[in-house]
Amino acid sequence: MEEIRIRGRAVSRGIAIGPARPMAGAEQAVAAAKIKKKAIPDEQQRFLQAVRHCAAWLRARIEESTGQRADILVTHLAMVEDPYLEQLVLRHIEEERDNAENALMRAVETIAGRLAALPDEVFRQRADDLYDEGRRLLRCLRQGDIAGEEMASGTGALVLARQIPPSSAALMDGETVWGLATEFGTATSHTAILARGLGIPAVVGAQGMMAGVREGDMVIIDGLRGEVVLRPGKKALQDAEDSRRHFLQQQKLLQKLAGLPAQTTDGHTVALLANIGLAGECEGALARGAEGVGLFRTEFLYMETGQPPGEERQYTAYTAAARRMQGRPLTVRTVDAGADKPLPGYVMPVEDNPALGLRGVRLSLADPQFFKIQLRAVLRTATLGNVRLMYPMVSQVEELDACDALLRECAQELQQEGLGPVAIPPQGIMIETPAAVWTAETLAKKAEFFSIGTNDLTQYILAVDRGNPNMQYLYNHCHPAVLWAISHVVQAAHAKGRRVAVCGEMAADPKAALLLVGLGVDELSMGADSILGVKQAIRGVSYKKAQALAQKALAAESATKVEALLRDEGLSHK
Repeated sequence: MEEIRIRGRAVSRGIAIGPARPMAGAEQAVAAAKIKKKAIPDEQQRFLQAVRHCAAWLRARIEESTGQRADILVTHLAMVEDPYLEQLVLRHIEEERDNAENALMRAVETIAGRLAALPDEVFRQRADDLYDEGRRLLRCLRQGDIAGEEMASGTGALVLARQIPPSSAALMDGETVWGLATEFGTATSHTAILARGLGIPAVVGAQGMMAGVREGDMVIIDGLRGEVVLRPGKKALQDAEDSRRHFLQQQKLLQKLAGLPAQTTDGHTVALLANIGLAGECEGALARGAEGVGLFRTEFLYMETGQPPGEERQYTAYTAAARRMQGRPLTVRTVDAGADKPLPGYVMPVEDNPALGLRGVRLSLADPQFFKIQLRAVLRTATLGNVRLMYPMVSQVEELDACDALLRECAQELQQEGLGPVAIPPQGIMIETPAAVWTAETLAKKAEFFSIGTNDLTQYILAVDRGNPNMQYLYNHCHPAVLWAISHVVQAAHAKGRRVAVCGEMAADPKAALLLVGLGVDELSMGADSILGVKQAIRGVSYKKAQALAQKALAAESATKVEALLRDEGLSHK
């Protein structure tokens, strides 16, 4: 049969070559069935028993797992035991006279459907997670026990599937799974996160792939170009082998930098930290030389189930990350929701322009009791050591004052409850709005550190919706207006002795990162898989050259001119 090439999206770098192991779909049809009134208690009890069985199975797997695997299985345990899901199922059984199977899938469809309809792909991934656990509960209802969808064991192969259930992905390893490719999925899916953590090349979005693959077919999964090749010819195999060999050589060279500082040739040092969404990502970050966590995106915790997490769930997640960082800084950003990231299970107002509405710290301050749950969890975690607290979407000093007042109120409550002396951790803010940029001098008097979120800052400075595909030609973090804003913030912060980090996508771009270094940024925070490439770029130039490059960029007329400047210097941020 002829060679078939299918384009997708690369989500874990590398190239895998080997035999295909197609994974059967996990969909299960459920026929509508009604029960008699007298059967309601028994049917409800049957569902609750299935929940207990699934929860026990997941707890056993959690005890056997560590790192990201354990974190993801904990997330799925929270979904199985979600009170909202339970109430909805029991209500369908009682009021609609559905049997347990039909009531379960109706409830899952309701909750997951709301998540899947949201514009942010992270929320859509939570819908996939919920469907996964719905299928597990359904199997338990039908079989009276649990049989997982674990990856098949045996010799190494490339797993191909329409979609890999997240809890099944959590049980895979790099010895039996050499590469992953799916027809659906996102870069933020649990499967993609695990693949990156394990160093398994992965491609998602390779639609139509399953129709052309057979068990044992030779396959290439190209996690550099985002391509799956079915039954490759001799030339394709040779090209893939050459690319794989070159990539591994480069990675081996980069890995030697893990223990070295991000230091320019003339001795200027910049701290490189990691952005994480799960505590289990800490191991991969440390292995790549991360000096701490510059951004813990806590909204992932709010997407696990249909309800916001309680204090204990948050405390467990934050302490897991703090312990894994072993005294290195852990920067916990309070929940950054609103606009394109509504919170499941949390009633939010309908707004004509949500991007300019109740989002970030504005949403938290609008509901102090909701906010205090997170602040208490962070304060308890801070007793372990080097924890920093960061507030998103700050635009005026009154917001920082209000956050500080609530934090101190929580600290007093915890002391009265017997926690002992509660220290207030360093409080910093995200610089994402023009208002924060141009009042940075005032904000620096109270904020103990700044972290510039270049994704939103670029959006607001350029008045360009970063999620609008029609506007992508205008969205560019190398625009001189963005660079001038960063320069102003750095100068204002340094005048008050404050450090400045950048945690947006710009920090993960090795070439654009040199502009940030030249502008005087102290810390760069990024996904763990970008750390070594950025470190290599920094170690290859002098601070003097980076400063000169930044000054030329500030004097440029447009983003196009900045890009031309980078090309002329042998650099390109693309």
